[in-house]
Amino acid sequence: MQWQTQIKNALSLSSQPVPLTTAVSPEFYEFSKSFPAPDVEALQQGLPETELEWRAFIDARDKPASERAQSLAETLNVTIKEDSIGGVDVYWVTPNAIAPELKDKLYVAVQGGAYMLNSGLASTSEATIIASKMKIPALAIDYTKSIDAPAPASRNDIVKVWNELLKTRSENSMVMGGHLLEEH
Repeated sequence: MQWQTQIKNALSLSSQPVPLTTAVSPEFYEFSKSFPAPDVEALQQGLPETELEWRAFIDARDKPASERAQSLAETLNVTIKEDSIGGVDVYWVTPNAIAPELKDKLYVAVQGGAYMLNSGLASTSEATIIASKMKIPALAIDYTKSIDAPAPASRNDIVKVWNELLKTRSENSMVMGGHLLEEH
């Protein structure tokens, strides 16, 4: 396998090795040198090839993710209301109690899913956790997924929602957060 023959001080995710950073402790650097690079060929085996296969792959993950999101909302006692801002699907996520100092603030959540997964209610999990734990109103953006429109459609949806929110509230009253990858 190609990654096994790469020099030990580089990580290869493509045909170009990526040098390990030296902006870490010596212990972490040594650990990084011994950590095996992912087997990209193995990771690519069994990936869907047709649009129909991709849609089945996505649906098989989004359905249980939506069920988990609904269960999470019930467990954490938040309400979720579907809406649209600037033509983009969003979900308002409101905890049962809002901290007085955060009543006029908004956490805008951009869910993970590699721009492909977590559509619909599944897009609310992170917003639900943040809203509940921080006692802050939240908004989950259910941006267009890459299976339906190529980049930069997802990013454009996020920017569109942010700009629409700026028409009714100050930038100092909002914070945007989220993560890019999840386990499925």
